[in-house]
This record gives sequence, C-alpha cells and structure tokens, in this order.
Amino acid sequence: MRQGDPDGLGSDPSETLRELKETVTRSVSELARIELKDVLQAEILLELLKGQRTAHELVEAIYHVGSDHPGYRTYYTKVRRNLTDMRAKGYVSKRLLGKEKPYRMTPLAVARISAISGVGGRKRATPFPRGDIVLYCLSVVLGLVSMILAKGVVVVTGEWFPIVFSIFLLTSGAAITRLYDALRSVA
Repeated sequence: MRQGDPDGLGSDPSETLRELKETVTRSVSELARIELKDVLQAEILLELLKGQRTAHELVEAIYHVGSDHPGYRTYYTKVRRNLTDMRAKGYVSKRLLGKEKPYRMTPLAVARISAISGVGGRKRATPFPRGDIVLYCLSVVLGLVSMILAKGVVVVTGEWFPIVFSIFLLTSGAAITRLYDALRSVA
C-alpha cells in the first residue's frame, strides 16, 4: 500500500474495482466451465497439482490447522465431502487398497484445467469422445447383425456372416480397448 493511499486502490478506485470485478467474473465462469462447485474444490485441485495428498494433508495445507485444532473435524468433513463429489465427477481418484490412500488428480482433470489455461489447446476434455461413442455403437450394431445372420432370421445370399462377424470382432476389440483407456482416464 502506498503512502497517502489508505485503501490501496490507487488513483482511480473505480478503474481498480472494475478490473477486480472482471477478474472475479472470469474466474467464476472458468470454475463453472470445469464444473467445480466452489472455491474449496479449486483449492483442492491446486494442492493436488503439487502431488498426491491424503485428506488430512489437504486439510492442513488449505486451512493451516492440525488435528489438534478444535475446528479440525469440521474442515476435514468439508474436504472429504468435496473429494467425494470430485471423485464422482472423475477429477480425483485414490487407491482402493492400503492404509494410506492419497488422492491424486486424474488425467481428465488435468486435461480440463489445461484447456482453460490454454496449455492443452481448445479440445473439449471428455472421457468419451464422439469417435469412441460411434465405435461403441458400431460394435453393438454389428453384434446384433451377426446374431440375426447366425440365427437365420434374415436369409442372405453369399457368405455375409463370416464377413460381418469378422468386422464385429475387430470393432469390438477396438471398442473394449478405447473403453479401457476412457475408464483409466477417470480412475
């Protein structure tokens, strides 16, 4: 704060307040775009950008209190509920087994944050891209057509069944691989 400027707003307080309002508005819209509920979820993501953290470590880093603090249980519950919500959205994950279960950011969360900051381009971050959805649908349709041809419901000339069934096997193998990758991106 400069001397003679008691409120720290500079020579034109209205200009400073307008810039502050624009910054806050932009930040809130960016949080809404990546579906963060509140500022606490943003703080959790910022801490997880530094590396894996347990819920206890997150409480200490965000609220600067230890487990002996009277309000620790309240803070811990807030953090744990937000972590549960963020797990449901696919932003954080933790190990299933083991005593210590640190949380970490998922690749989906990293992609969405990168899209906002402009680092990762403007591609929409989603676990199931349109191409994958088309592949899943094509695999299901080819499976149904293969079943219809195998049962003899529709009589066709030529050897269509081996061709359709072979294409079904190829597309279903690719679909399973892409589904596995998509599930890994949020786990």
